[in-house]
Amino acid sequence: RSRVAAAVGDEATGLALTGAVMCLISPVTWVHHLVWLLPALILLVDNAMAASTRTLRRRLLLAAAFVGYGLLISRIVWSWEQDFTGLDGFLGSNTYVWISLALLAFLPVRRWLVPAGSGDEASAVPQLDEPDGRAPAAERNRVGGPLSVR
Repeated sequence: RSRVAAAVGDEATGLALTGAVMCLISPVTWVHHLVWLLPALILLVDNAMAASTRTLRRRLLLAAAFVGYGLLISRIVWSWEQDFTGLDGFLGSNTYVWISLALLAFLPVRRWLVPAGSGDEASAVPQLDEPDGRAPAAERNRVGGPLSVR
């Protein structure tokens, strides 16, 4: 999802998704590492403000941003500090994990950011034709190609 976001010109969402992945795969994620989830929460608010007023989409995005932020700044996981057994312990003690997974899965990629004149969205995503998952050598080596750094 990060690659798709960057390919369509939504680098902010790519950064936010990468931050969520970092929090999830790090062997030790301390609470202060969750600052990398803030860009995703800000983007939820940004996407909500871009939606039409009084729509369900806008309300859901704003609710997700505020509930997520409220849980992240709370001490909810410490409620299970002594005993994290059972279903409630599993769900509650992993609240930060659930928020990270939800952001990773559902953060909208802003596809309207495709540069004008670039054609449709699919043409902005580099095609991976090599068996090893990389772009063809001609595309990798061409300056200004879809995988080159701007």
